[in-house]
Amino acid sequence: MDGERFDRFAKTLVRASPRRAVLRLLVGGALGAVAWRSGGEAAAARCGRLGSVCTTQRQCCTRRCVQYKSGSCTRNGKPSGKCRCGCTRSAHCPDGQVCQNLSCAPCHEFILSGGVLPTDRIGVDDNLTIYLNDHAIRGDGTGQASQLSPIRFSANIEDRLRIVATDVNPACRGLSPLLLHCAAPGLEPQVITNGVASTCGPNRQPGVFLDIEGPIRVVNGR
Repeated sequence: MDGERFDRFAKTLVRASPRRAVLRLLVGGALGAVAWRSGGEAAAARCGRLGSVCTTQRQCCTRRCVQYKSGSCTRNGKPSGKCRCGCTRSAHCPDGQVCQNLSCAPCHEFILSGGVLPTDRIGVDDNLTIYLNDHAIRGDGTGQASQLSPIRFSANIEDRLRIVATDVNPACRGLSPLLLHCAAPGLEPQVITNGVASTCGPNRQPGVFLDIEGPIRVVNGR
């Protein structure tokens, strides 16, 4: 890759995904999770948790008493069991689940992007291959610096994701940060890698410069 194209590529990586933004996301998410759990323990004694039998909205921590079966929430003045506390946002759900229609459901659609936004493009120099449970789901074999569209795919929590970046033209190499987002809103993105700084140098050998693998574990925003 020539010097002019490399400069454009490096500037795009910096604009697309500042590392400070990723760091703020990680620190803020960790602190928020601690605060939510501490507050949740105190509130548990005063209100019903998700899925608890209820008859009124005020009985639920989420303030949503949802009718799951036909009939009344009460019978002879007592809870009928046909109404239970539902969610209003994904923070009410277990990790890896999103709130949809007042109920929690696992996230099955994911987007791999090059930054904190699911629309951020992925910068790579030269090639990038994405594997899900040992099966390739996306490959870029251009052999040169590219700006890839975010990659959307279906998967389950704890499925294994593998990222392989290869330097074909050994003069320059680089990879933007990679973040995994649930396609449904409400979950914090999972930082897959902080990326590889774009650098150029003589006497390099072509080959793999990043090969990482791990489970999908997006968590709820608190």
